[in-house]
Amino acid sequence: MPTDPPAPKSFSLGARLLIFGLVCAVTIAGVVAFAIRRRAQQQSENATNAAAVVDDKSQLAEVRRQPHLFFRNTALGPAYGHVALVPLSAPAGARFITPLVGDRVYAANTAVFVLRAFRSALTTYEAESFNAGFQAGPVFKLAGAPSRTRVSRDGLLASSTVFITGDSYNTGGFSTRTTIYDLTTGKPLGDLEDFAVQKDGQVFKNQDFNFWGVTFATDHDRFYATVASANIPYLIEGSVTKRTARVLKEIVECPSLSPDETRVAFKSRLTENGRRMWRLHVFNLKTQQETVVSETHNVDDQAEWLDNDHVLYALPRASAAGHSDVWVARSDGTGTPQLFLSDASSPCVVRP
Repeated sequence: MPTDPPAPKSFSLGARLLIFGLVCAVTIAGVVAFAIRRRAQQQSENATNAAAVVDDKSQLAEVRRQPHLFFRNTALGPAYGHVALVPLSAPAGARFITPLVGDRVYAANTAVFVLRAFRSALTTYEAESFNAGFQAGPVFKLAGAPSRTRVSRDGLLASSTVFITGDSYNTGGFSTRTTIYDLTTGKPLGDLEDFAVQKDGQVFKNQDFNFWGVTFATDHDRFYATVASANIPYLIEGSVTKRTARVLKEIVECPSLSPDETRVAFKSRLTENGRRMWRLHVFNLKTQQETVVSETHNVDDQAEWLDNDHVLYALPRASAAGHSDVWVARSDGTGTPQLFLSDASSPCVVRP
């Protein structure tokens, strides 16, 4: 007599939960392994592209004769933190690594200015200047951690902003010091806190003043910067020789003057989910019109103009601590931001 097939074995609830958990664990492990492999592959690709280093002096001289970009190299390896160059015509190509090392860099045709931290048991800070051949020039002691720097287009003036207290513009109670230097004499021309500032035709002076983010005009005298008082940042226009400045507009931080000197790119603060953020804006000095750049990420940087229609800025890479990339966006608020240079920060455009 035929027998019925055995009934399927029934698993207890605990056993079923255990099997389900094992399946989930295997699936998650697979996803994590894939993610790790993919991230390693991407980092390898970035490192391969960014670490293609050329140190041939004749080729470097050729790059210096054409429009090029100075920047701080953030690719992993022995050249991390070095000042580097790429031609503007091929930013994704081989980068030329210089012997200069720093936290912030800016340059002109005839001068390079680097802010640098010397980290040891007692950390010290310096601003170092170099000529076009990277030969050392005047060195200036800094009172705090490097934040911003600029060089005038004729290479005669430089500026530094450092944190005296705090280490971020997001930190409550931070204090900055901003100084302008004469690179020909090797002497500081003064702290901006010693300049006479006017607002609405009246003397503007408060004990809580903070200055940062200088940008120079081509006349070797006029500059723009930020002064903050009572937690309000203002755009100021100043004169180096007269040691004066006047307030132009509020809620402006880290200004950057366009090549045609008609506009200022800056970061404008806002609060999202209880956290202070910054968005890139452009202010027309003639029409007083303000434009929001299409970049939606938090941009805590002093923008650099690629040309009269585009701005460059550094964004930290979320997937890799200590890394950042330089992005480009249109200054008129249209278009979509694009990656301009990987593994880089502190961009500076130099046009011979």
